[in-house]
Amino acid sequence: MVNSESFDFYIPKHRLETLVDGIFAIAMTLLVLGLAVPHLSGQLTNAIIQDSYYSLYPSFFAFVLSFILLATFWNTHHRIFNQIKIINNTLL
Repeated sequence: MVNSESFDFYIPKHRLETLVDGIFAIAMTLLVLGLAVPHLSGQLTNAIIQDSYYSLYPSFFAFVLSFILLATFWNTHHRIFNQIKIINNTLL
């Protein structure tokens, strides 16, 4: 009988950590694409500029909330991976 453990594929822990760090970095960077510069035309007054800022508030709030959520997931991932010594097929 063949031991199933002998067929496991092991990779260094830092390679998976680096991959996940890259994925989180890309996801956090893509959040910025949700923010768009408002198109203002005509005479610019304080009221028009203030209204355009207020119209950005929901998008900016969603950006900050999503960024904080992703940062929390990333931090938790690193805390969990500090306890892992080896990565095999089961963990992947």
